Amino acid sequence: MQNSPQAFPYLALISLILSLSLTQVPLKVKVNEPEPITLDNLANALIAEDIQHWDVVMAQGILEAGWHFSSPLFRKTNNFVGMRIPNGRKSMRIASFRKYSVYASWKDCVKDIKLWQEQNWHGGTKYQYINMMHRVWAQSPDYQRQLSIITRKLNLKYHKLITQVQLLKSTLTVNIMLYT
Repeated sequence: MQNSPQAFPYLALISLILSLSLTQVPLKVKVNEPEPITLDNLANALIAEDIQHWDVVMAQGILEAGWHFSSPLFRKTNNFVGMRIPNGRKSMRIASFRKYSVYASWKDCVKDIKLWQEQNWHGGTKYQYINMMHRVWAQSPDYQRQLSIITRKLNLKYHKLITQVQLLKSTLTVNIMLYT
């Protein structure tokens, strides 16, 4: 059968398919890709990671990456807040691009924000946090005002979620106080 004239077209077809699949058609495999970044997914991830003043962090993400998270920096780095390369602290970054951290996914950026907060934020009001972000993060002199405006818009959009989180935290605080 190997030398039969009928076998030749099949061998040629198999050879053509193999050559195309190995050289001209790249194989793309996506493994454990997280859900896409949206405002709702981001809000849920920030709350799940217990990010302090998560609505301000969302406002930062909107300022840095745009309302639809489409900035060139975000698309290249999964870095929605413009997180710089850390100086000696633990980080989730896998590489760097210019002076910015690169993450495997946007959720790793959320985890890195948590690590940053653990080292640099020791509590306070939302407005103290916005002031600190203006001092340590901002390149624009208008950053504080822009964060405040976007945070107010987000608070209107996520009022029900914010209320639920506050209620849950106060319930946990009461339960902890009762058991100690």
